[in-house]
Formats: sequence, C-alpha cells, structure tokens
Amino acid sequence: MPEAIRYRFRSLQGIFIFIFLIIFGLFITWQKDARNHKNWYGQNYNDSSFLIATINEPPVEKAKSYKALAAVESCITNGFQKTARGNIIIYFAKDSFSNHLKYGDKIIIGKALQSIKNSGNPGSFNYSQYLAFQNIFHQCYLQKKDWILLKGNNANAFKNTLFNTREYIVKTIDKYITGKNESALANALVVGYKVDLDKDLVQAFSNAGVVHLIAISGLHLALIYGLLFWITLQIPILKNSKTVRILVIILCLWFFALLTGASPSVMRAAVMFSFISVGSIFKKRASVYNSLCVSAFALLCFDPFLLWNVGFQLSYLAVLGIVVLQKPVYHWIYTKNKILDLIWKMASVSIAAQMFTVPLCFYYFHQLPLLFLVVNLIAIPLATLALWGCIVLLILSPLGVLPVYFGKLVSGVLWLMNHSVLFISTLPFALWNNVSISVFETILLCIIFISFIYWAINKNKLAFKIGLTFALIFSVIISVNKWNFYRQKKIVVYNIPFHSAIDFIDGNKYHLVSDKDLSEDKLLQNFNLKPARILFMANDKSNIKNLVSL
Repeated sequence: MPEAIRYRFRSLQGIFIFIFLIIFGLFITWQKDARNHKNWYGQNYNDSSFLIATINEPPVEKAKSYKALAAVESCITNGFQKTARGNIIIYFAKDSFSNHLKYGDKIIIGKALQSIKNSGNPGSFNYSQYLAFQNIFHQCYLQKKDWILLKGNNANAFKNTLFNTREYIVKTIDKYITGKNESALANALVVGYKVDLDKDLVQAFSNAGVVHLIAISGLHLALIYGLLFWITLQIPILKNSKTVRILVIILCLWFFALLTGASPSVMRAAVMFSFISVGSIFKKRASVYNSLCVSAFALLCFDPFLLWNVGFQLSYLAVLGIVVLQKPVYHWIYTKNKILDLIWKMASVSIAAQMFTVPLCFYYFHQLPLLFLVVNLIAIPLATLALWGCIVLLILSPLGVLPVYFGKLVSGVLWLMNHSVLFISTLPFALWNNVSISVFETILLCIIFISFIYWAINKNKLAFKIGLTFALIFSVIISVNKWNFYRQKKIVVYNIPFHSAIDFIDGNKYHLVSDKDLSEDKLLQNFNLKPARILFMANDKSNIKNLVSL
C-alpha cells in the first residue's frame, strides 16, 4: 500500500483498535459472569434441589457460626444429578460437627439457598453488588440437619499448601508475639489474616490514613521484593546467575501474593515487579507508565470486574500519583542533611499518593485523614521493621528460646505502632469526615485535581482556567445540596436484625429512637446508622427531650 494512502487513513487504525478493545472487553466480561454459563447451578436449581459442594477455603469462626466459601460441583433436581458450577457462602451453626470442617470437605446441602440482599438502609454498603462482582449470588445458613458430610476430600495440593503455610505462620506469630492486638496486627502484616483484628483498631488505622498497612498492599510486596533481592545476592549460586536469581525472586513474590489472598493491590504489584524483573534479564528498561497499563490490562483480562474493586482503583491511582508527582513534590524543599532529605523523600511519596486518591476517599469512605503525612512517617518505618522482624521470627521459630526474646522485641515495635496510630487518630483535627458526594461530583473533583496538578507541573494557563471553572461548578452544586438538606424533614426507619432504630431528621440535626442495646453500641451505630446520616448530611445530634428510646 502506498505511504500516502497509509498516512491518510492512519486514524482508522486507532479507531479499529479502540473498537476491538471495547468488543473484547464486553466479551470477557460476559464470559466471566458465571450466570451466563449453561452449567451454572442457578440454571437448574429450585428450592427442592440438593447441591453437592466443596469447602473452598478454611471456615472462619464468627460470633454464632462458621463462615465458608463453597464451590458447587453438582445439582440434584427431581432425582437427576447434573454437573454444576458456581460459588456460594455458607454459614454453619456452631456445633461439634461444623467445628471439624476443613478446606476440601465435600457436603450435600439440603436447604434452600437465599439470594444475597442489601440491608436496604440509605447510604449502606452495596453488599450484594460487591459479591456479585465475585460471582457470588446466594448464601445459606445450615444447621446439622441441613447438610451431610461426604467421604473423601477435594483439596487442591497447591491451595492446601498455601492454607497450611498460612495456618503455621498465624500459630507461630500467636505463640511468640505478646499482646492480642500486637499478634493480630502481625498476622495482618505478614499474611493478611485479619480475623482477630479489633474493630476499633481498624477504625483508628482508617481514620489515621494508614489502613493500607493492615490490608496487604503493594507496599508489603515492595518490602518483600527488597528483602528477597538482598537475600539472593548473599547466596553464591544465585548471585552468579542473574536469570536464576530473578526467577527465584518472581516465584517467591507470587507465592507470597497468593499466600496473602491475592488482593488486587498485591496482584498489581506482583505483575509490575514481574515485568520489571523479566525486563532486567534482557537489559530492557520499561516505562513505568507502560508497566502500569500492561499490568492493569493483564489483570482486567483475567477478571474484568476488578475495575469496580476499590482496592484496585486506589492502588493504581496511588502508584500513578507517585510516578507523576513524587519528583515535583520532592523538589519543593532542598536540604543538604541526609537524614532530613530521606524523611522529606518519604513524605513526598505519601503526599503524591494521597493527592491522586482524595476524590475516591471522599466518595467511598466519606472522610479524609488530615494527619496522614505525620502518621505515615511514623507508621511505615515501624511497619517495615515489624514485617521484617516477623519474617526473621518465623525463621528463628525452631531454635528454642531465641524466638521468645526476639518475639518480645517485635511485640514492642508493634505496640509502639498501634499506640502511635491510636493516639494520632484521637486528635480532634486528625480527620475530615462526614463528607457525602455523588458520582458526578466525584468526577468533577477528579477534573479539578487533574487540571490544577497539570497547571502546577507545566504552568499551563488553560489547565488553570479549566480547574477554576469546574471548581466553581462544584462549589455551586455543593451549596445547593446543603441548602436543600438544611430544609429537609425525614423519618428514617432502619433495618437492623434483632434491633429497632428510627432517626428523626430535621435539617442537619437527627434524633435517634432505638432499643437500649443499640443506643449503647457505637460500632453498630457507625455501621448501620452513620451512612444514612452522611447521605442526608445530618451531622448534629438533636437535643429533643420528649422522645424516648423504645
């Protein structure tokens, strides 16, 4: 084809690629939805059906039950057994039988499944949609008469190794790390095991802006990567062969990523480090932007529903913020002191990451930690010491009395980390909360941030004008919303199992009428009542005296 014709129609190439990617995305999204498969259990299931399922992960103990994820293998309807697939959540009543259930056990379920539904409370977390993105649509509560344990075990050897390794690590940490909160935090740092974490402690980490430390993230994988890189350089066999050393590092990284539950942020880091490491073998230095895009594309090809995962969104935005803004922010301040320079370099990373995640923090969490910089400068070094300390502790665990004393040292680091975060989170100016913005307002906020960041870096006047224009539009919308909320009068009746609660809202004030147990349970109120109050901007408690609790 002549060059002139190719040049004239070069734009069509981009259009065709764009259309292809959209069609490809739609196809893999449709393909990933379990409901579109002919052997999904829901195609042949009714309330009189029996399901044969395998426990897909170790059951987790709850207050009144054991919770487990189960993979359906077959469906028995009207006496005919058909192969089926799909995942369901099962709650087993606590008894001597369910206490011994383990990963890989096969059971027959003889009770009707229930569709997963939301609480229905205004502003509440969309639990059904969250599980639907994981292809989970049903759940059931089983007593002993509702299920039968079958002979045999369907445990996958590799997954069984992961679960056994995780169990060993958790037991070892619980043995040598003193203090309930300290051992729970250590388990969260090392393998992402958060079952024993205190809810108040988790809230404190969230309020302080360091919740990523107790949810395995790219930071943890970066620390593990650095540690593996150093260790492999100390081993002569690996040191002399770069290819073998890189392959060992990649295998260890992926084992750790899968061991911790393969969260989107960890998978993002694992894919990126894998690309960078493989590129170093061939002496290729890839662009960070290309690595980000390729890793996101690879993960979304594997599971397109990750696009709606909060962790996925925040992880990529934080890394993008670091790539774009870290150097410009770092150049704000120059110091010859090496210690101060290192501290400022860490601070510039935190500032850059936070700048790109502010709109999503407001939208998803309705709050913004104002002291995130101070907390990160304290908590990240302590978390690094604690993580490496726990790894050393696991290595020393077979050596008798030595891990006992080393465990006390690590416990001290974890204690200091916990109490530093708890103290800072209680300061009256540590948190900007009760912020409610819509999807449209979040998009406006993103445009504002992008415009002003682009203007600050490139001194582009047009970007500054766009930022100001959208900031004005955003301010007008927020002002109108506040005016409407100040005129509102609402009665909100909450759906809370085993409790009664009604909010009387007048303007920005609310008065709660509830049973005594709920009125004294702040955690239950924060989970069930606070989202509605944030949605309706009712932030002030009313002093009405003539209403009494139910």
